[in-house]
Amino acid sequence: MQNIEAVTGDRLRDMEAMLNTFQNISPALSPLLRVTMLNDYNDFVALIHDVIDQSVRYMMRNPQHHQNKREESLTDTLLQHFDALNIEARPETSVGGHCDIVIEHRAKGWLWLGEAKKHSNYEHLNGGMNQLLDRYAMADEGQDQGGLVIFIFNRKAAKVIQKWRKLVVNRDDCADTTDSPTRQKLSFFSHHPETDQTGLDFHVKHIGVPLYHAPDDKKPLPTPS
Repeated sequence: MQNIEAVTGDRLRDMEAMLNTFQNISPALSPLLRVTMLNDYNDFVALIHDVIDQSVRYMMRNPQHHQNKREESLTDTLLQHFDALNIEARPETSVGGHCDIVIEHRAKGWLWLGEAKKHSNYEHLNGGMNQLLDRYAMADEGQDQGGLVIFIFNRKAAKVIQKWRKLVVNRDDCADTTDSPTRQKLSFFSHHPETDQTGLDFHVKHIGVPLYHAPDDKKPLPTPS
C-alpha cells in the first residue's frame, strides 16, 4: 500500500500543475479553480481584487449601457462575476449599517467590505470613506480589508484617481498609500491604523471604474497648417 502522505503530496502537486495549466490556457477559468484552493485570508482578498478587476474591464467595454444607472444598479453589475464562484457577494447588506458591498466566505468567516460611489465630487467620495471606516470596518482577523469602488463618468479617470489619492493621504486616519500591483493608474491602497471599533488596522483598495461615454462622430477634420 502506498504511503498516504506520498499520495496526498502527489495529488497536491497534480492539482497545482492543473491550476497552472488552466491559468495559462484561460485566465477566465483560474478564479473558479482558485476558490477551491484558498488557504488564507490574503488569498481570498487577492481573488476578490482579481475578480473585481475583471468585472471592471467588462463594464468598460460597453460604457453606454451604464450611463443612467444608479449606484445600486452599477454595484449589482460589478458583483455579477462572483455568482459563478460560490462566493457570497451581496449589495446593501447590514454590517454596522447598510454596507454597499459585503463579500463573505462563510465557512472561514472572512469578510471584505466595500462602499461604492458615483463620482460627482470629492466630498461624496470622502463620505463613502467615512462610512466604510467609521461604520463598517471591524478590522478583526480575517475582516481587515475592504474597498472603495468609484464609478467615474468624467473624462480621464486616471486624473480623478490621482487627485483622490492626494486627498486620502491627507486624512487624519490615513497612515500612507501604496501602489496597486494591477491597474496602477486607476487604483491604489490606503492604510488606516487603529480603527475605532477594535483599535486594529484596516486596509482599503480604491478602485476606479472608468465609464466615460460621449462619442463625437461629427468632429471636423483638422485644417492642414
